[in-house]
Amino acid sequence: MTEFGECTRSWLVAVLLLVALGVFPVRPAVAGTDEATGIYTLECDDIEFHGAEFVTVEFDHKSLRLIGVRGNGKRFLIGQATPKHQMVGIVDDADCKGNRIFVTVKQAFHALYVTQEFVWNGKQLRQVKSRMQDFSRDAIEAALDAALSGQMDQARLELGNVMYPSRYFGCWAAADVLKRGHHASLRRLKSGGLSATITALGNTIDLMLEIHKELQEDELATLFNTAVPERWQKVFHDCEMPQEVYISALNDYGYLLQLAHRNDEAVTVLRSVIAERPDRAVAYLNLGDALWQAARHTEARSSYAIYVDLMRNGGKAARIPAATTSRLRAQGGMEVRP
Repeated sequence: MTEFGECTRSWLVAVLLLVALGVFPVRPAVAGTDEATGIYTLECDDIEFHGAEFVTVEFDHKSLRLIGVRGNGKRFLIGQATPKHQMVGIVDDADCKGNRIFVTVKQAFHALYVTQEFVWNGKQLRQVKSRMQDFSRDAIEAALDAALSGQMDQARLELGNVMYPSRYFGCWAAADVLKRGHHASLRRLKSGGLSATITALGNTIDLMLEIHKELQEDELATLFNTAVPERWQKVFHDCEMPQEVYISALNDYGYLLQLAHRNDEAVTVLRSVIAERPDRAVAYLNLGDALWQAARHTEARSSYAIYVDLMRNGGKAARIPAATTSRLRAQGGMEVRP
């Protein structure tokens, strides 16, 4: 070994000894999480503090701490803040920019990311912003938007972007999509027209089928080969969905079909509503109107008669449409008291 090599080796040994003795502080080599403690450490070059050789950030979901490291390696707390969202997960990204610290945490087994922003003003560390983004929920929302716009193929493509579907698909998700899609469909009646509204509501209920649970392609094919409304009712009942969630949507769908003079379809849907809710007066009115348009006047009068009885018994006789009363009286129909 040359004299230069011997000197170099001696110098390295001396440096390592000084580091071991704490004379030289050791900077974190790479930002990351310590598996033993669960603490994520990141060096902040942009933040300086009197008496600190350098400053690091420590984050463990319950708190974010600024740690100063002295020239002799000793550590001391500079500032501390409690995150607004103390979510258990994995630190996906973290950064220091100027006096601001950004930490993004991904929730375990979900597609939810929470980015929290902290600021150090030289005396105090505090949180200033928090932003949440759930990519799977975004995909479901995009699927619903596509379905409402009449693009079911695109809706299915969007559902393919859902990560961890077992966490996002389920009866609760089906009920949520049905409720929101039902209201959104009816809002389209003025702007999009009757046909577009019927498509939007029908697609919404079909989308519900695809997210009520994880289904294989053959299971979906079998379900979609079943006629409306039977395929919808299967999910309503399998999920034990509250009637107030789906009966209104079914009745409105039947009513829209009747307005569009798609009478046979309307009759089928409205009779399914009455089978489950024989006390729903408006369903008998809508059914009577569909039957009347189909020139099935005798059946229509029977439906109208039940509607009138329900309205009268409910103290709502004044709200019975004049056309309904007229049709009941016409051609020897039953007499209706005003």
